[in-house]
Amino acid sequence: MRLWPLSRKQSPKQFLKMVGGQSLFERTVLRCQGIAGQVKPLYVTTKAQRFLVQDGLDELNAVGDILVEPVSRNTAAALCSAALWVKENYPKALMLILPSDQIIDNEPLFEKTIAANCYLAEDYGWVLLGVEPENPCNKFGYIQPEYPLQDVRKPQRVCGFIEKPDIKAAQKLVDDGWLWHAGISLVRPEKLLSEIDRSVPSVLSACDLAMKELEEEGRFVFLPPKAYGAVPALQIDKQVLEKALDVYVAYFDGGWRDVGSFDELEKLANDHGDGNRVCGDVLLESSKETYVRSPHRLTVAVGVENLNIIDTKDALLITQKGNDRAFKSALETLQLMKRPEVEIHNRVARPWGHFDVITETPFYKVKCILVRPGCAISRQFHQHRAEHWVVVKGCATITCDDTTFQLGVDESTFIPQGCIHRLENRGEEALELVEVQTGRYLDEDDIVRLDDDYGRLKR
Repeated sequence: MRLWPLSRKQSPKQFLKMVGGQSLFERTVLRCQGIAGQVKPLYVTTKAQRFLVQDGLDELNAVGDILVEPVSRNTAAALCSAALWVKENYPKALMLILPSDQIIDNEPLFEKTIAANCYLAEDYGWVLLGVEPENPCNKFGYIQPEYPLQDVRKPQRVCGFIEKPDIKAAQKLVDDGWLWHAGISLVRPEKLLSEIDRSVPSVLSACDLAMKELEEEGRFVFLPPKAYGAVPALQIDKQVLEKALDVYVAYFDGGWRDVGSFDELEKLANDHGDGNRVCGDVLLESSKETYVRSPHRLTVAVGVENLNIIDTKDALLITQKGNDRAFKSALETLQLMKRPEVEIHNRVARPWGHFDVITETPFYKVKCILVRPGCAISRQFHQHRAEHWVVVKGCATITCDDTTFQLGVDESTFIPQGCIHRLENRGEEALELVEVQTGRYLDEDDIVRLDDDYGRLKR
């Protein structure tokens, strides 16, 4: 939530199109396409984000299986489950572990670095990607290379690993020539599982039981809620990597960045002079050291200094740079107020497309809905609301109780409260329509699904 209001609980930062019209997740998918070879990538995600992952893969026409956690049990459980899956399906493969929220400027150098260090992982070592620290930061792990920094450009053994030290300790580690851990590593699944078994055997045994109850549905592989919920929630870096044996570091200087703060995001924006950086439709006058992101409308800032100004369709943030404590307190207040802006954006992803909330009152709500070609919403009804649909692009196939008909552009229909209905796009272009909901209760949980193409009846 450090990038709120850009990121929300249901729309985390890796799925936001922040760089060149692509999300960080999509850039990660493209990053591994040239490396994976004949092995299909495995994407580990949560139940709430599985369709965001699917959307990103579909947009790139990318292959891969999606391992779905019913609940988050931290990184040890996620990587243990992934290693068990890879060992079963690709017994000769190496694992390249990639977080989906990073930027790498020099992609060819990244591919070359990975390829050049596979031999270490082939011999059952664990190879970490290390980068030279820019500052003493407490958000990363630190790697102690065997030799001084001037010699670190060749792969070498790791003599120490410390996960997220405090600032004072981080400063000493930087002074002593330790490297940041980029969160990227190469390892055989057998090596990873043996280290988990040595340090936290309860994670391995619980994940092994959960993997015996997998359910597959299309490209989704669902972990069982009860068995996976019993896995201890531990960090792989803290609980395993700090104690691991035969660990190596490969130095990388190709422009690695973890986009976890506005300071990092600001570096991607256009330089506007006087320390200002802007993204979108922005006018700055007599202002200094200010970052403004306003992709949807004109934002004018006059006589301001040292601010972050982040504008989205439904929320505006103005905060002094470096005032993290007050920012965190404001978010906690919004959560206590149960403001929906903390959870979701105006645009809400669905497996069939998405919808944008245009306006909302206690008695009506207006949405713009997009249904991708060949997709359909679930067969459903509403207990508390009626809906009016107006097609603005494409052709809609609508089932209303026992009647099925088509609507073209500028045509409309009414879906009464309690009517069993379904909306389909059987065409080859996206279907767009405006929906007006009316009633005394308009929340999204007023959906009773009777049939669904995406497994949401039982998930």
